[in-house]
Amino acid sequence: MENQTEILKKYIKNLPEEMRDYLAKNTWPQKLTLISTMNKLGAEQVSALETEVVLVLVGIENCSDLTANIQKNVVGISSEISKTISDEIEKNIFVEIKALLDDLEAINNSSEKESAETLNKDGVLNDIENPIPTKPIIQPKINPAGTNPILDAQHNLPEGEKKILISSAAVPSRGPILNNVNMGFVNTQKNSPVVPPVQHQAPTQMPPQEKYTVDPYREPAE
Repeated sequence: MENQTEILKKYIKNLPEEMRDYLAKNTWPQKLTLISTMNKLGAEQVSALETEVVLVLVGIENCSDLTANIQKNVVGISSEISKTISDEIEKNIFVEIKALLDDLEAINNSSEKESAETLNKDGVLNDIENPIPTKPIIQPKINPAGTNPILDAQHNLPEGEKKILISSAAVPSRGPILNNVNMGFVNTQKNSPVVPPVQHQAPTQMPPQEKYTVDPYREPAE
């Protein structure tokens, strides 16, 4: 990952020649040190303030945002002191290159606007090329009153099949069909009396009666 110095070098390389010459001078760091001393800034605060000034000089931050950036990024500085330091930097440092800073700010604002417009344009084109799919609204088919599609279809069938369609059309459409069939079966069993079939049994034959005869060898009783 590139460090801060390498990133700043790339920005400085693209700056106008007058701005590069100004950055190479030692006058602006000396003035910034004097401003920091007058406002009694500590070492860390001075380092953070130098960073904010350099970001403006190389065109990364706008000059008009310096006060807000100082208050945000330099720890322990109130809004009043931030405004005082910002005014002194503009009078003693930025005044010499005010025209160049205005040009850099105009370039930054133009770049930001173009980026926003490009993003907006890309979003619109994307919406046009890839519209959000919508589900078609399916309207239910409503049959005219007093008609039954099953009964109407029977007119085109032979006589034998018409009866089947008529009987199936009588089945209620609500609820599971299996339940309707079972209920019909149970009702039929309840409403129709069960008549047991008449069984024809063959007549029972009696065993032949024994006929008593006189034993010829036995003497008759007196």
